[in-house]
Amino acid sequence: MPTPVLGNSRPPVRPVDLAQIIDRLDQPDCHLLSLVGSDDHDLAELGRQAATSESLYFRDGVCVVEGLVQSAPTNLSGALASALHLTRQESNALPGAIFAHLRNREMLLYFPAFANRPSNTGLLEDILKRAPRQDHAGSP
Repeated sequence: MPTPVLGNSRPPVRPVDLAQIIDRLDQPDCHLLSLVGSDDHDLAELGRQAATSESLYFRDGVCVVEGLVQSAPTNLSGALASALHLTRQESNALPGAIFAHLRNREMLLYFPAFANRPSNTGLLEDILKRAPRQDHAGSP
């Protein structure tokens, strides 16, 4: 089961930016979206709010991949395995276990701190290559 997106009742950090992010996520050819700016906290909150908004449009919801820290190189496969709640046995066979786990799923993977350049970014490229090219329903 994916990690639930932490919802909150605060108003959007930047409503216009949030609307633009959601619009991009609704486009069928959007398979990777990076938020870049000077305020990491605002960007993380914008991403979280967009993921919360879009979670209903992905059959398997949203998986929040935490644990990518700025101060040290982070292994992306380990962080993703943890977020997907893979078993210890599955975690010993990364990245194959990640591909197998995601194979029949339709979910939004949200990396709040991906700009911190974790190691093993080739894994993300492989996930994108293997992702089905289906439209999700998108918001109205």
